[in-house]
Amino acid sequence: MQKSPLATPPNSRFKCIKGVREKIPPESVIHSFLFYSGELEFNLAKNNRFIVAHTNKYVIYEFWLSVVSDSQKVAQIAEYLVPLENKRMFQVYQDMYANYRDPFVRAAIFFILNQCSSDGLVSSGELISNVPSPLFLTYLKNFSSNNFHVKLDKDENIISSLRDVKDDEYILIPAGKYSMNLFEEGKSAGLEETKVYHQKIKDFFDKTDKKTVLLYYGSPQVFEWYKDCDLKMFNKWGVRTDKQSECAEVVIANF
Repeated sequence: MQKSPLATPPNSRFKCIKGVREKIPPESVIHSFLFYSGELEFNLAKNNRFIVAHTNKYVIYEFWLSVVSDSQKVAQIAEYLVPLENKRMFQVYQDMYANYRDPFVRAAIFFILNQCSSDGLVSSGELISNVPSPLFLTYLKNFSSNNFHVKLDKDENIISSLRDVKDDEYILIPAGKYSMNLFEEGKSAGLEETKVYHQKIKDFFDKTDKKTVLLYYGSPQVFEWYKDCDLKMFNKWGVRTDKQSECAEVVIANF
């Protein structure tokens, strides 16, 4: 069974995968955006959907290219580089990992940082472990890329890439936690972080004829914005619920 070798950040985890599979039929082509750990995408891929995983961050694209090309080589380098000696070494890797010349070394450090960071990211978080999880290291060594293709989008604004998806294919946007995006202009972000502008996503969703599925955590603004849409609610265990008070996640579709 295909498993992601990366830990998923807390604000990108979804339990409502069954709801996505119920909405998007087997043998469909799904263009998934804001791609990072692949936890959601690989679940869909092993359930007979073909995934085109979109990212506009080169470090994410390069990591997955390296893993698809030779996952065992990435794992071997990662094992050689650990355990991390101390917090200072962890911070040096966070600041400098993209400057190493060899792409496989960069991919191995990317994996180590993801595993050892308190928030599952690479450019941020505190050191919580000096070695990767043995389980995730096994996932890395055994990775296979069935029904999966990673694509690098050039535009920082994901909306431009959404428009290129064919009408007979599906768009999946795991948007996560709603934010008003106040005070974000000029705010720095890690090399692996894509800013999500929720108003732009809503504007696209309202106007497009392309088959689009949004995943959000439940919030008053999300309920208000999409109240007239096909919105299914799920509790914290990923089970359907009709009570907003129990809703942790929502699957929203325009078809």
